[in-house]
Amino acid sequence: MYSMTKKTYLTSSDMLTIEAILSDAGIEVPHKDRGLCGRFLVGLMETGTTDPADLSVALLRRLGDARFSDCWRTASPLHRYATQGLLG
Repeated sequence: MYSMTKKTYLTSSDMLTIEAILSDAGIEVPHKDRGLCGRFLVGLMETGTTDPADLSVALLRRLGDARFSDCWRTASPLHRYATQGLLG
């Protein structure tokens, strides 16, 4: 039911934390994606992630920081039949 949904409210200290994380990531006021990144961090805070270190790592991963680029690569190239199922 709609009345049973839990609402979370951000405090001014939460907003200051978000602003500090955005500034540390190099996303200053004239940056075109500042609003999108801010909404991403607000969403994480609403779901329970409140540690500034975790939030900054999540933002850097979201932005595709070079330090996390190896997270998306496989250890070795896949065999050419790996996605086609069993042979013959």
